[in-house]
Amino acid sequence: MAWRDTLVKLRDSVAKARTEKQREAETLLEERRDHRMKLQEMANSLGITLLLTEMNTVLMEGHGEVETFSSWEPLGPLLEVGSILPGFDDDDEDDDDFEEDDVDVTSSVLSWDEGGERELVVDLGWDEDGMFLEVNGEETRHERTALERALVQAFKDELGL
Repeated sequence: MAWRDTLVKLRDSVAKARTEKQREAETLLEERRDHRMKLQEMANSLGITLLLTEMNTVLMEGHGEVETFSSWEPLGPLLEVGSILPGFDDDDEDDDDFEEDDVDVTSSVLSWDEGGERELVVDLGWDEDGMFLEVNGEETRHERTALERALVQAFKDELGL
């Protein structure tokens, strides 16, 4: 009978541990969803896609291409210019595989050919330090005017001006 009692106690301990791990995973998933929603709101409020589209229209006379994708979308599907970032689906299977140190990021890219392939990349993401905004790898403040200045500087840098 001692063997059976040991197994029953072990079963109870394992059930408690599984329940706690499930709660932790659900908490992390909810935090991740919250981060993604905040990234979407920030991208929309900054007008990242619209700024890149305007640069394409004015500076490249529409000959460039603007693409946007999110790290949490399967295969990073591209969005149409001017569209808001996609919502996330509660049935997203990829969410089950995330690790605590994963980074969620949306990237918007303006690419064009001018003496070679050129591009401006705006990354808005969330890592262990919180939300970040980068233009061609250079961090900038989460403000529209700061983003506009960073885009102009990155454009000049791309062309060596």
